[in-house]
Amino acid sequence: MLLKDYKVKIPEGARIQKKDNCYYVYVKTDYVYRKDKGYSFEKRVCIGKKIDEEYMIPNEKYSEYFSDLELKLSEAPEFSDTLKIGNIILFDKIAKDLELEELLEAAHKEKKDTLFNMVSYMLIKESSAFQYYPDFAYDHNIRGRIYSDSFLSKYLKTFSDEEMELFLKGWNTLHNKEMMIYLNYDASNSNSNAQGIQLLEYGHSKKDNDLRQVNYSYASLAEDATPLFYEIYPGSIVDNAELRSMALKAKEYGYTDIGFILDRGYYSKGNISYLEEKGYSYILMIKDNNSFVKMFKQEMNTMISGDYEYYIDEYSLYGKTFRSKLFQSDKRSKYIHVYFDEARASLEKDMILSNISKMENTLDSILKGDDISFKKKEKCDRFSKYFNLHYKDGYLTSFSPKKAEIQKLCKNCGFFALVTSEEYTAKQALFIYRSRDSVEKLFMILKSFLDMDALRVYTDRSLKAKFHISFIASIIRNHIYKKMNELKKEYKDRKYYTVPSVIKELEKIECTRNTNGIYQKKYILTARQKKILKPFGIDDKYIEEQVKKINRQMKELYQKG
Repeated sequence: MLLKDYKVKIPEGARIQKKDNCYYVYVKTDYVYRKDKGYSFEKRVCIGKKIDEEYMIPNEKYSEYFSDLELKLSEAPEFSDTLKIGNIILFDKIAKDLELEELLEAAHKEKKDTLFNMVSYMLIKESSAFQYYPDFAYDHNIRGRIYSDSFLSKYLKTFSDEEMELFLKGWNTLHNKEMMIYLNYDASNSNSNAQGIQLLEYGHSKKDNDLRQVNYSYASLAEDATPLFYEIYPGSIVDNAELRSMALKAKEYGYTDIGFILDRGYYSKGNISYLEEKGYSYILMIKDNNSFVKMFKQEMNTMISGDYEYYIDEYSLYGKTFRSKLFQSDKRSKYIHVYFDEARASLEKDMILSNISKMENTLDSILKGDDISFKKKEKCDRFSKYFNLHYKDGYLTSFSPKKAEIQKLCKNCGFFALVTSEEYTAKQALFIYRSRDSVEKLFMILKSFLDMDALRVYTDRSLKAKFHISFIASIIRNHIYKKMNELKKEYKDRKYYTVPSVIKELEKIECTRNTNGIYQKKYILTARQKKILKPFGIDDKYIEEQVKKINRQMKELYQKG
């Protein structure tokens, strides 16, 4: 076995023999006389492989014959002798198929390769902590050299608003359609105490009200969750106000006939009026306390009792569409779709009754307890919504449940409602609205799988660049998710085709550097790897070609020094 970490001078008098395009070094160890031939011949041992005219790589036999010579360590290579190549080959193929590669070239030019490497790091390591990037780059087939985390920190500050916007415009040009499209829209926030980020402001945080936050909103295609565009804005700006900015941005990107799918957080008279005024279609979840919805719930209770006419089999629930004004000042009626889900009603009832029971136990403990401070009216009034509370001299003496209030609460379980600007059946409206799960999953991906819940930057410029990189990563990840969803329908072992499982499996595809310094693919693809890669048009032959490309890139890299 060759000792690849060492190099020594070729001993004087050594013989060189060629085999399989390699030159091996032999030394004489003895003479052997052959009676049948009548002459002696040399007995030789291979002690290594020739590097050039002066040096060789020794093997384990070398030290048996030249133990008096000092072995000199060769320089450690920049990259590992074994590279994990499966995922980055996949990401590279997706970038080409989706025309991302051309867009990155046009918008980011010389930044393109490092940006792509950071995208790959985010996807594989599920992290935005770039201080660990050099360790990742050492054993992965990245583009170009390995850069330090301090270099990447400076690199983030080189992104301009113009180049990031150029990429978004190009990406959305690829998705413009003449047909009407619905956009899933939602917003979220990330907290930080970094002093250098001007976008950080106090707002309605979903996590930590003691920290300032930055808000961000995403729009994606309703039909397949493809991320389209995003916007970052100060933490004090409420989501409702930002909706109007995103609507204008959609127009700027060329979407002429669009609709918005929104959750109940955007339900307001002002938002609905704005969308109608601008000619945008919408599907919007209505807040439960809406008076019109309460009226329709009562009407539905009498209609849906075992009536198959209103049953939507695909979703195992009942649905009915009403035509009505939503607000008293409305000039025209809207389509209000009211739904009742028995399974959801059962879960909600169990939750309500469980909470009522806990409250009752707490009140009982307060009454039986010795500490009278807990019996004060100001401490017990928090239970007054569901319990009749009786006091004497300002202290609790007894209580009883408000049965009518609790029954009313349980009676409303399982109901929800949507309002649409277009005429849809209850089934059609629900089908379109359910696609907004994709944008919620997108935020989960950003926070859980791309680690964007923690900002880890200290300037606005770096913050914008990092979100831009994570947005590109989310495009690639969503494409993998779509392809794997198709596989889940075909195979029973669904757990192997989640995106995290796919990334873990493809990390096993490796190439190893041989004694000639050339990378070679280690093993053929496994059956599971073939299933995963087939939808992307990748097979063993494709990977072999990519390994050759890696070798060419490495050669160019070392020639440049």
